[in-house]
Amino acid sequence: MSIFPTELYERIIDYVGQAEDAVTLRVCALVSQLWYPRARLHLVRSVVLCTRKEVLGFAQMVRRGRGPMGLVDVGNMVHKVILRGVEIKAGDETKAIGADTTESASQTSRRSLVASHLDLVPPPSTFRRPLIGPHLPHLSPAPLLP
Repeated sequence: MSIFPTELYERIIDYVGQAEDAVTLRVCALVSQLWYPRARLHLVRSVVLCTRKEVLGFAQMVRRGRGPMGLVDVGNMVHKVILRGVEIKAGDETKAIGADTTESASQTSRRSLVASHLDLVPPPSTFRRPLIGPHLPHLSPAPLLP
């Protein structure tokens, strides 16, 4: 039991969460069992994926609806997904997903993709066609849920 009101520590954690300071949020999660759920909520709002393995693992976790740290309904908790360094081959050139930097007018090097407002996207089971296509050949479509 805390000697401080719940609203006080929740406000502190929310302040840190708005700054997206993951290191401090992890420390907050370790302070006590009372701080853990609120810090965890902010830690999973923005997810950064850097490898194909992380992308596929995250997709599987969202399909299952369960994640690490006892998370339930992970898909509705995540508000922003950032892909960094996931590359695809397009002809003879290697391009990454997203848009961040431009080398020249004719050749674009893309370093990251940010998908936000994911709470507005319908669940994958409602799509008629797989979202993965020829523009993302290294990712295979996941089977649709029944």
